[in-house]
Amino acid sequence: VKARLQQMIRSRFDDFLRVLRTHQNAEGTISLLECEVTLSSSTFKFSVSCNEDGTFVAYCDEASVMAASSSSSTDSHTAMEWVLQLSDFGMSGECKSLTALLQFGHSRWRAALSAPAGSSCPPDEEAPKDPDVGLVMHLDLGIAAFHRREFREAVDFLSEALDRSV
Repeated sequence: VKARLQQMIRSRFDDFLRVLRTHQNAEGTISLLECEVTLSSSTFKFSVSCNEDGTFVAYCDEASVMAASSSSSTDSHTAMEWVLQLSDFGMSGECKSLTALLQFGHSRWRAALSAPAGSSCPPDEEAPKDPDVGLVMHLDLGIAAFHRREFREAVDFLSEALDRSV
């Protein structure tokens, strides 16, 4: 499954991400993808939970994103924004398949690469604007859910703290 998925990503989506591991449920369908993607100059890991209700939740460990992009708080902000947009689309009800999620992620990845230095991913016209759609992140102590506004405030706060410490 991993090899077929990676081949599809390579042929249809410019090989924009690498599948590190796949997990399957008892029925043999993909339940979790562990991946890595490079945005700007930083490569970071993230996961996608493929839920039984047909939704997809993208998440990452914020500490690993910060470590991967230690040279630039802009890189970490761009990476977290990309994961947030991916998760928003996956939970929106508009995303009907893993292929659709990958296509959306690819288009946002290309937009992030072409964005001017110092800016994050451009706002997404395709994903819903529901402020209650959140991002779920794995932490050492469990899973925490953030509303979009709270997440952005946390990212901005951490970005400012990193800028001050440099």
